[in-house]
Amino acid sequence: MQHLKVQMSANIHYLGRLKEIPEKLHIGSKPMPFPTAAKILALDPDENHSDETIQEAFERMASLNQLDKGGPPYILAKIQTARTVALKGL
Repeated sequence: MQHLKVQMSANIHYLGRLKEIPEKLHIGSKPMPFPTAAKILALDPDENHSDETIQEAFERMASLNQLDKGGPPYILAKIQTARTVALKGL
């Protein structure tokens, strides 16, 4: 039980710092490519997607990985980055 309290405290500290992470996260030293972003959002990377479709895909994936339901902050950050990349069509 003590381990769980320590882990929860660390998670709360990390979530507080999550707001400080810049919007454009990188994989290594390169920006996330569009095909990767599309795959993260469960979209076909070879098709053109409307902003509405991208937003719906983002909301679906984000709801599956909610932080308050135990979703990892790293995954949610990748989903948010994928939305940004997909909307900009990078």
